[in-house]
Amino acid sequence: MREFENQHLANTAKSFAKARSAGHQAPDLFEAIAQEAQGRVGQFSALDLKDMALAFARAGHKAPALFEAIAQQSQRRVGQFGKHHLIDTAWAFALTGHEAPALFEAI
Repeated sequence: MREFENQHLANTAKSFAKARSAGHQAPDLFEAIAQEAQGRVGQFSALDLKDMALAFARAGHKAPALFEAIAQQSQRRVGQFGKHHLIDTAWAFALTGHEAPALFEAI
């Protein structure tokens, strides 16, 4: 995971979230992605932040520390998000039940 670029981490999470709907579980992979991504969300693009949150939400994988880091970065950079990215990010947080009042206020 350390060798993956930020976008590749997000894309891997998205791909396995889709595979989960076909019955392929990968909890260890999601945990590894969460561990790696959490430390570098400050380097993620707005699109990568949205994709990571959405992938974990769709996969149903709880990663509270990752979601907190995504919330903080997204709140700081809310102006960099397109409106559809804001909608998807808000939906991901709502789907997981991860409370992020400052992020929702910024949105």
